[in-house]
Amino acid sequence: MPVIDPIEAAAFAVVDADRARGRALRYLNLFRLILGGVFLVAGAEFGLGAESPRLFLVAVLGYLGTVLALGFPDALRRLGFERVVILLAIADILALAAIMWVSGGYRSGMPVLMMVMLAGAGLIGEG
Repeated sequence: MPVIDPIEAAAFAVVDADRARGRALRYLNLFRLILGGVFLVAGAEFGLGAESPRLFLVAVLGYLGTVLALGFPDALRRLGFERVVILLAIADILALAAIMWVSGGYRSGMPVLMMVMLAGAGLIGEG
């Protein structure tokens, strides 16, 4: 029976956990891109941005641009995993707050979506 080195086993566990967190971040970014695309294409049909369509468009395009820029593996290498997660959480808060503001406030349903995005970032982030 082979002897397993505890240090080697711990290193494998850390690598597997990092791989799982990276995969979860990719899925959350895919959700962000789909959400931004739905806002861009069908936001008016959902009654979003009725008070200021131009600001709504700027918020959605800025959100999509941020998610695209921070979603590439190069951003993870340059900034680090935790910083990317924090920056994406800030982008979620700012964009969804702006969309909520131009869509009638709390009636728009954005606070619930904010909670979903922050819960996802909290599950992926460390500490």
